[in-house]
Parts: sequence; structure tokens; C-alpha cells
Amino acid sequence: IIIFVKFFMKEKISVRKILLFSMLIFLAFLAIFIMAFLFASSPDEEIIYKKSFNLIGPQTILKTDNAKKLNANMVSVISFAFPENNRIQIQKPIKTFLGLQIQSAYSQRLGVELRGGTAGGSGVTDFQEFRPSMLEYIKELAILAESKKVSQFTIWGEIDNLLYKSPEQITPFSQELLQTASQHYSGKIGIGICSITDTSFYNFSGYDYMIVSLYPIETTVEEYFSENSTSYGINSNLQRQLKKVEEIKNKSNIDTIYVGETGVYDTDDKSTRDQFKTLILTHEEEAEFYKKFFQKTENFFNGYSLWLHDQTLGVGEDDAEKVVEEFYVQNQTSKNPHNNNT
Repeated sequence: IIIFVKFFMKEKISVRKILLFSMLIFLAFLAIFIMAFLFASSPDEEIIYKKSFNLIGPQTILKTDNAKKLNANMVSVISFAFPENNRIQIQKPIKTFLGLQIQSAYSQRLGVELRGGTAGGSGVTDFQEFRPSMLEYIKELAILAESKKVSQFTIWGEIDNLLYKSPEQITPFSQELLQTASQHYSGKIGIGICSITDTSFYNFSGYDYMIVSLYPIETTVEEYFSENSTSYGINSNLQRQLKKVEEIKNKSNIDTIYVGETGVYDTDDKSTRDQFKTLILTHEEEAEFYKKFFQKTENFFNGYSLWLHDQTLGVGEDDAEKVVEEFYVQNQTSKNPHNNNT
């Protein structure tokens, strides 16, 4: 405005003044952006069908716009604190980062699932030593979840992976964790599972939802999707996985279940194949995998959380990403045939 007025008043303006004024304009817009980012709030509308992407690590803090472009309605922000020497804690910088990642999602008008962790790392070797720090860890995350008004708080993404050396503790400790979380967070609380061996160890009564990791391990695409599988491995066949999940769901009296993780390696991803024995597919085969996966599971689950294409086991670019984008763009309500309330 000043430049405009002075131009028509035929006053000379120094280059220095123009640069100073431009800098002030830039700083003003930057301040507006930062204020909008910091004060963005959780979307008001209730998310019925979950269309999410998992975000873990500092490199994903600005990836919420990618999720939005792929028609997600929320993101799953995962804490990257893992147990070491039978202890777990959340450092202040990590809490700050998680808060910023949540605000980034809100600035895109996305809902948020805050997840306490994913894989169990080396596992817990001494449960009694681990227990107090885990309860404190969940308390801190529950307080963060409440302060940020997230849509969902998942205590741990794969509780059976975390406690695989103490499976008898899965049910009682999950109940203890739920009690701790409920004292500090008033929203929906969930728990996650992965490789299910003996379903007698699992009962999540009182939880609002479950998430499930469904990876095709040591199998082929044909064997994984087969209706009449002859393979032995628990994670080598999807129908076998779903049967186990349904058994736990019914026993726990939980209506809402989500896919918390799935994925395959594409032929360009060679960095971490040795850590995970899942399928290695071409881009075209990966796209077909997701098509079949959605077809076989969309009537069983209330939604999905997938990995973005630039994350390990993420949805490959181009073909596979288009499959997910087209599936997510559908205006779906809950299709879960087991849920009589939807």
C-alpha cells in the first residue's frame, strides 16, 4: 500500500525501503502461517470410516499434505520410543515433535490417531522390571492425547509383539494400561495386535477398538489370498489371519476394528528387506496386491492405516498409490458386517 501510494505521489523510494517493506510483508505472512499452524484444532466431524496413513519419525512431520492429497481423513501419529533394557520413556523433544506433527495434521483438517508405538523391538525380557516405566509412558501419552484432543489413542500398535516373551501378560497388562489411559484421556482408546498364535492370551474387553497388522510373511500372493490355503504359517494366508482376529474381536466384545499396518516391498526398495520376510513385488504387482487386499477385507474392517510411499513398506508410487487414492476417495461409512450399530 505504501509503495502504491508513493508511486502515484511520484515520490522516490529507495531500494533499501522496498527491501525492508518486502521483508515486513514476508514476516507478517509467516506469522499468520505459524499462528494458523499452532492454533489449528481437531476437526469437528466424527470419523466413521478410517482412511489414514501412518507417520513415524521426524522426517514425516510435513507429510500430512501428502496424506491429504491421497484422500485420507486422518493420520496415525506413532511415537518412536522403543523399550531398551526393559525400560521405556518419552523424552521431552519427542513429545514436542509429536505435538507438532498433530498440529500439522490439524492444519490440513485431518483427524489424528496417536499411537503409543508399533513393533516391540527386541521385546521385553523382564516384564516386572518393564511394567512401571510402560505405565508412566502411557500416562504421558494419554495426557498429550487429551491436551491435543486427538480422535483416537492407541496404547500400542502391536502389544503381542512387545510382550512376545511374556504372552500370558497380554490380557492382564492390557487392562492395566487401559485403566491408566482412561484416567487421563476421555476419547476412544484402542489396542493393536499382529502375529496371533494362541488366541487364549487375548482379551481386550473395555477397549473401543482394535487395530491389526496384516503382513504377508513367507508366502506368495496367490497363497496369501487363497480361500483354500494349505500353508502352515499364521501370516502366510489372509483368511487364517482374519479368522484369528474375529475370534479375539468376539471374545473382547469389540465392534470396531481397523487395519493398523500392511505392506510389501517393491523391487526398488532394497534397504530393509533383510529385516522383514514379506513379499517383494514389481510396481504393477504391488498395485494388484492392494486391489485384492481391499476387496478381501473392506467388509471386515472399519478402515485402514497404511504407510506412505516414501516409508519402509509404504504404498509404492504411481500404480499402487493410485489404487489407494481411488479406494480412499470413496465416500464410505462403516461396512463392517459384524457391527450392528452402523
